[in-house]
Amino acid sequence: MRSRIVLLCALVFVECKSPTEISFVITTDVNCARVRDTAISVGTLGTLNKKPPAATSEVCTTGGKLGTLVVTPSAGRSDEVEVQIVTGLDGKRAEDCISGDLTGGCIVARRALRFSAHSALVVNIAMESSCRDVPCAGDQTCDKGRCVNAEVGACATGSCDLDAGAPQLPFRWRPMSKSVLSERVNPLAFWTGKEALFWGGDTPGGQRGDGAFYDPTLDTWRLIPPDILADRGSTAGVWTGAEMLVWGGAGLAIYADGARFDPAGSWTPLPASPLKARRAAVAVWATTTNEMIIWGGDAGMPNSSMSDGAAYSPSKRVWRMIAASPLGARTAMSAVWASGRMVVYSGAKLNTCDGCPDYASYDPSTDTWSAASPLDVANRRVWPLGVEGDGKAWFWGGQPRYFISQGDQFIANGAGLDPITGATEFIAAPVVSVLSAGGRSSVNGWFYDHKLWVFGGYMPASSRVATNDLVVYDTLTHDWTALTKTGAPTPRGDPTIVWTGREAIVWGGIDANTNSSFADGAVFGL
Repeated sequence: MRSRIVLLCALVFVECKSPTEISFVITTDVNCARVRDTAISVGTLGTLNKKPPAATSEVCTTGGKLGTLVVTPSAGRSDEVEVQIVTGLDGKRAEDCISGDLTGGCIVARRALRFSAHSALVVNIAMESSCRDVPCAGDQTCDKGRCVNAEVGACATGSCDLDAGAPQLPFRWRPMSKSVLSERVNPLAFWTGKEALFWGGDTPGGQRGDGAFYDPTLDTWRLIPPDILADRGSTAGVWTGAEMLVWGGAGLAIYADGARFDPAGSWTPLPASPLKARRAAVAVWATTTNEMIIWGGDAGMPNSSMSDGAAYSPSKRVWRMIAASPLGARTAMSAVWASGRMVVYSGAKLNTCDGCPDYASYDPSTDTWSAASPLDVANRRVWPLGVEGDGKAWFWGGQPRYFISQGDQFIANGAGLDPITGATEFIAAPVVSVLSAGGRSSVNGWFYDHKLWVFGGYMPASSRVATNDLVVYDTLTHDWTALTKTGAPTPRGDPTIVWTGREAIVWGGIDANTNSSFADGAVFGL
């Protein structure tokens, strides 16, 4: 990157050989195999969001070194300089991040400071994985997953750090306003960059086909226009960065149709799929090929599980079958998009593999699967929580089989799977003082700041008592911590959670013992 950045300096700043200079040293904690490129813009804070980059580089070397930008003042020795660094991950180009909404595989950092006459200042900028897709205002930057002032504070011995300003407040729960949607469980739910989008789902009385946006800043709801599909739940769907794609599911029938929803308000049917009708298929948005990848699922029961999949390109409006998977037919599995791969883990097919202790990853760029990797039998489960974080697919909890038998116990361990290296990091079960009664089923969660956050679910298997526990696993220290329940939603299984990059929107869910679902929730954030 240095050669191109020095050229940038020569183009933008007149006195490139002046002893008064600032060096921006750019690094990342993301595996270089995931880094697409890095773009640099120079200008005024608040105007850099959409400014085309002055230089772009695909360099990423050992230790996550992305390069160094050296700038010198054009006139006054105390001129202020403002920079924006954007790194694209998993096939997403930095320029596409800038022209888009800075999400979908983007890390953004900004800095603003003044030159010090006859001083060579050094500003270290870490493009942190915890800042992936964290939206910040134009005069802010992301630091450890949170938006802070982009102004650089005091410089000691030539090295400068962010001026964090006021101390960060701890995370806390706050209530959500009354929903415009009825109670339900497992709707599709996505973060659009500004609002949470909820659609479809199940209720004890049937399926739903309506949806709404929720704005966590204004604490307001608004209904979306009526859809063109039959009411359904157990639906496959993704957010592309610009629209929602919906396919399959179950209601009065098992469906093989789908539609795309533009947040401006329009629904458009998808072309016919090569897949048979199914419910409970997994779906991910592939940022490397800009496709929705759908795999597995069943035709109504786990003994009707399927092992095929397909990819849909919204730009080309075409489907393609994907390569055959090394995993057997299954349902009730989890899938995560991580490091340019779809990672599929565990699941069930009655009389064949009920709680399958294996996983495999699919690369849509080459249309190839990795070999199925078996884990020990203690890792067999169905419906585990699955989230992406730090380039890995993290799975936790679940139940040992599709239909619970007397004496079964819910699961309290998990694993982090690296689809690039194949490395596995096991997550030990928390102690009873952190998570009472052992494991959990029907949990949900998110990943933030190198930590796995887990909320709700049922415990123990014998009684399926709903909880509103919130526990956190630190992937660096391997410690579990229990957090406050004050202000949390009431106990429930299968809560729907939307992670915005700064806070978690927790809504809906069900109490299996009373067969009642919920239409309320709360936000966990600053």
